[in-house]
Amino acid sequence: MSEEKKQEQEQNLPSTDEIIELEWEEVENIFNIRNAWLDADSRLSSLLLSFEKQKAVLLARSQELEAMMYETGSNLRDEKQISDEVTYELKLPSAQGEKGYFLRKDS
Repeated sequence: MSEEKKQEQEQNLPSTDEIIELEWEEVENIFNIRNAWLDADSRLSSLLLSFEKQKAVLLARSQELEAMMYETGSNLRDEKQISDEVTYELKLPSAQGEKGYFLRKDS
């Protein structure tokens, strides 16, 4: 080490070198923390991607079931020969085995 460097270290002056070498022991903890952070970030990304895929499947299924419900109700209305000129609301039973009703909705 040059005499100048020794004097800087003895006087506790901040280093101004272009490259400051660090030993493994000095950076090991930071290295391990970064790897743990990268692993957590990767796992979070996978979890969120999986969640979004499942959400898309469930949303599509929900839309499909809603469309089927309205189509089936419309078909039932046609079977019962209920006039299209009057608005009816379909009241479904609250429990299995009970009756349902088409209720006329007058304005």
